[in-house]
Amino acid sequence: MTMEIINKTGVTIAPFVGRMNFPGHTLTLIVKGTFDLKHGDTATVSEEQLYPTGDEFDPNDKQQQSVRYESDFAYYKPKADLL
Repeated sequence: MTMEIINKTGVTIAPFVGRMNFPGHTLTLIVKGTFDLKHGDTATVSEEQLYPTGDEFDPNDKQQQSVRYESDFAYYKPKADLL
């Protein structure tokens, strides 16, 4: 079975297949958008979009114990950033 994802938004989408509530199958669509913000104006979609990424560690932490930015690939993010 295949699924075609049509994205006309200008932001990036990454499919993430999982098995929440095992044995069921799930498909989470991770949407990450970058916007240009100007005071007193409407937010516009940026020409350069960032792709969803894994954990990003502090570059000064050689043992990689301090996460600077959490992974975009999570089954559930109860406190996700939305604008």
